[in-house]
Amino acid sequence: MITPWWYHPILGAIVALMIFGVAHPGVLGFGLVAIGIIGIPVLVRAYTLRTGLWISQAAGPATRQLQRVLMVVYIVLMGAALALRLMEPSAWWALVPALSGLLLTWAIGPRYDRELRRELAASAADS
Repeated sequence: MITPWWYHPILGAIVALMIFGVAHPGVLGFGLVAIGIIGIPVLVRAYTLRTGLWISQAAGPATRQLQRVLMVVYIVLMGAALALRLMEPSAWWALVPALSGLLLTWAIGPRYDRELRRELAASAADS
């Protein structure tokens, strides 16, 4: 069970688009968030077609912890993007939380995959 090389960079880009979209009012912001909302199921479908499987939940404590950390950080980054929207500085400042989301997703994704494989293997060995 190996995640294709393209999965985490694309997921990171989708996360970055959504965070960047939160920082921008109007059609641009709405459009970027909408692309993200549509992009995630499309990515999941592409992954499922490519690999033949999909695991939608954590397999043990390490993957649950990584999921929680990612969700908290994503919420913080979305909050930072919203704060930037309300403060109305230069639009380029929105790149900071957006790129943080991209890099975090790209960096943590492979670690999550390793932990998931380890936990699944341990679960199979216990059965």
